[in-house]
Amino acid sequence: MSLALVTALVAGIIRGTTGFGGPAIMMLVLTQFYSPASVLVLVLLADYVANWQLAVGAMRHAAWRFLTPLLIATLAGLPAGIYLLQAVDPLLLKKSIAMVVGVCAVLMLSGWRYQATPGLPTIGLVGIFGGTVVGATMIALPVMIFIFSAPGNAVVSRATALSWGVVTSSVLIAGYAFRDLLGLNDLWQAALVTVAYMVGAFAGTRIFKKLSETMFRRVVLVALLALSLIGIAT
Repeated sequence: MSLALVTALVAGIIRGTTGFGGPAIMMLVLTQFYSPASVLVLVLLADYVANWQLAVGAMRHAAWRFLTPLLIATLAGLPAGIYLLQAVDPLLLKKSIAMVVGVCAVLMLSGWRYQATPGLPTIGLVGIFGGTVVGATMIALPVMIFIFSAPGNAVVSRATALSWGVVTSSVLIAGYAFRDLLGLNDLWQAALVTVAYMVGAFAGTRIFKKLSETMFRRVVLVALLALSLIGIAT
């Protein structure tokens, strides 16, 4: 449990600073020691509380005309992801998580961005794919890449990402509860992890105001890439 708390603290700092990456850090580290399904519940509940804390003041800055169709498509993909979580072999799922994170980290490190807001077909495809991935792995990086690659400054992109996370996580929790993936034992452990994660997220929001966003994001992405390679190899 101490490993989970330390990991949650570090992941919270990353989440609060960049608006992404916290769940990926927790999944990559903790799935080395626990089954993906058990870790996913802890990560989901911890990130959900922190998401609300971070998003309350940011949601008014989100790009809702872009975000609304993305959310609709994401929610359409969630059921398939929840099914895969229960159907796929845990070892295969762990390596799939590592591969998804690695590919996403490389794409984000490349710095590629859209020159104009993507059209509805592209938004729909990314949303459905991202919803399936997040439902099975709690890894939101495919959608985060899409959001941060769209036109808009750092404040708008971060607010859009946080707003997407709040809505998606709310539906995901309901879906997991419906499929009996949430237990009482998960809840008390998640409460402890959530406290550590929120402390880190609060510290991260302070760092966001003072630190070079570009440099910190690059460090986070390199760390994610390294952890994903470890996850694939082990």
